[in-house]
Amino acid sequence: MAGSITAVDVTDPENPTVAGAFPHDTGFHNCWHHEISGTDYVFTIKDIEQDGTAGVYIFEFDRATGTLELVNTWNQAGNFADGNLTSGDKYIHDIVVQDDPRLEKPVGYLSYWNAGMYALDLSNPTDISVLGHFTMSNAHYAEPAPTYFDGKRVVVAGHEYPSDKNGHSGEVKFLDADGLDGGYTKGEDNIVELDSWEWRDDVSFDGTYTFSPHNFTVTEGQWVHVGHYHGGTRFLHIDSSEWSLTEQGFFQAAKDVPEESKVVGLNHAAPFTWTAVTQDGVTYAADINTGVYALRYKPDSSLSSFGLVAGGLTFVGLVSQYSDRLSEEVDTVR
Repeated sequence: MAGSITAVDVTDPENPTVAGAFPHDTGFHNCWHHEISGTDYVFTIKDIEQDGTAGVYIFEFDRATGTLELVNTWNQAGNFADGNLTSGDKYIHDIVVQDDPRLEKPVGYLSYWNAGMYALDLSNPTDISVLGHFTMSNAHYAEPAPTYFDGKRVVVAGHEYPSDKNGHSGEVKFLDADGLDGGYTKGEDNIVELDSWEWRDDVSFDGTYTFSPHNFTVTEGQWVHVGHYHGGTRFLHIDSSEWSLTEQGFFQAAKDVPEESKVVGLNHAAPFTWTAVTQDGVTYAADINTGVYALRYKPDSSLSSFGLVAGGLTFVGLVSQYSDRLSEEVDTVR
């Protein structure tokens, strides 16, 4: 259903059915499901700010009936439990929710573009409050580590960076969020930067968002697997002894894009990697123009010992198939 948040029943995977939907004339950008105190909630993002309706829309979801009931909306001005959110003044992009073991409450990490990144207390979805904030521009996606690293609560936040004549390709920021334990004072950041990583700062390019981080996954093994548009899939290591973030490997799918696969209004580059999602040791990299790639990155290996496997091919096959992309940065893989 166009312009809506839609619940789909996949009990029979071969015959999915629409169980329920909540329409909105300009639609929703992203959503996240989370169970709180035994109740299913869906946190959705309305990103467009021109009509004053940008914000987080919170739905209570009934699995038995498929009903999505709007119970609250939230933006920088606060809660609008009556649903009449009319004071949005910033572009808003994404939310990730995690049950925090130390705070004993669900925390939503909200990427609020030039308003920065917010940490929200979602223990009562009808009355959301701010736990923390980090000032940044172009806050596109933020994800907490799945567990504390050496007792520290860390979050990774990424820019989505437009074309830049000065050569910048956007940063991935590595953040210390332990300040959430001490509470939040409005106007004062209690989330601080530990380190940041940027792929390139020496390239100028045309075309919207040619080189930029997009979505990523933070793993328990202290890695960040980043979908980086034309940069492909980048593998960043979190070193908790120095609290640093460094690149240790990459994969770029350098294929021609068939005319019938080009999406109107988006970049036709290859690679143009949208996201990297990790499951059971395999990273699935979604390239918007050329398809989905299954990658297995082995950080204790090198190129010469076939440390990266993708799509069922050993790395020796990939070197032959994608040599034009790999040869440009072969010295960066350790």
